[in-house]
Amino acid sequence: MILLENIQLPNKVLVDLTLEPNNHYVIIGKNGAGKSTLLKVLANLLKPLKGELLVDNILLNKLPPLKRNKLISYMPQNFLPQGFMTVQDFILIGAIKPSHKFFIRHSKDDYQLAQKLLERLHIANLVTKDISKLSGGELTLVSFARVLMQRALFLLLDEVEAGLDYKYLSIYHSVIKELITKHGVIEVSHNPYYYLNLPENTKILAICNNKIALYNNSDLSSELLSSIYEAQIEIVELNGMRIPIFQDNYTYNFK
Repeated sequence: MILLENIQLPNKVLVDLTLEPNNHYVIIGKNGAGKSTLLKVLANLLKPLKGELLVDNILLNKLPPLKRNKLISYMPQNFLPQGFMTVQDFILIGAIKPSHKFFIRHSKDDYQLAQKLLERLHIANLVTKDISKLSGGELTLVSFARVLMQRALFLLLDEVEAGLDYKYLSIYHSVIKELITKHGVIEVSHNPYYYLNLPENTKILAICNNKIALYNNSDLSSELLSSIYEAQIEIVELNGMRIPIFQDNYTYNFK
């Protein structure tokens, strides 16, 4: 369990939350609201202005690196690899522990899990490919596999679904459903088409007016989304899907 007590993020957003395993949390809000900042604080990459971030009643920044590594795995936006490395070698980095020094020997289980993840994500054909030659969507899936290699209790994912086509978005969604049987998944999304159609018990963390509020996915209404994004949004039902319709209230004067 992760407890955020009276946390104030660097951008002034106030957070008071309890995050538990076996749950799927989606962080939403307009640009600049603090979604990625919240993930970085959870990943211990940014220090909050005030408040405490506790894991099982222990301060996160006081946990030994190895224990923190088993607890939290983080995937940022726009990761750009440098140099030559095969997809397999890149994914295996996720299995490296903070206690490892120079000479790293991966176990048989590591190689088997890497292959299993490649197959589960339908990218086994990329195993020997240079990561610098991957498309944006391929790199996203390979980076996701590397995060899963860490075998952490909580996964922090920053807009992973944004660069995926319909096939791989479906695969990603099915993997997330499997993960929440054993892990906590906390992801940022800008895509209401995606999160409006997640299961009703998906937890929505909405950042608005420098505060964060917790909702069930089923609570999201046209009025609530319009308030969060400061835009006119209507949610309509179509063939069992919830579809957001955006109304353009802005006047453009192109010459």
